[in-house]
Amino acid sequence: MGAALGIRLAEPGKLPVLGTGDGCYYFSAPLAAHQVARSQNLPFITIIFNNGQWATVTNYVNRWYPDLEEPAPPLTSLGPPPAFEKIVAAFDGYGERVEKPAELPPALARTYAAAQRGQQAVLNVII
Repeated sequence: MGAALGIRLAEPGKLPVLGTGDGCYYFSAPLAAHQVARSQNLPFITIIFNNGQWATVTNYVNRWYPDLEEPAPPLTSLGPPPAFEKIVAAFDGYGERVEKPAELPPALARTYAAAQRGQQAVLNVII
């Protein structure tokens, strides 16, 4: 999220689009980033690819411990999926949740329109 803010500062005429997983969004201090975006008028779009888990940890644990008996390492599930799209609303941003593929194109259009109006925007895509 910091990179998106930096791009917006360096290139004010460009609209950064950040693609991130839900685990990364969760642990990237989104409240701080959304506050900076609001207070400094630095709108950007965040698209969260939400699979309900911190897959980075799961993948590494499974790689190093392939015979692990548990179906998933502890503390890697982020489910049920939080309403990440509501966090940005606390900072006068636009948020939307998408759960079906057919919902994605119109949701992207609404998200882009909000950013064009000067709002930061979050699209929480459940995958």
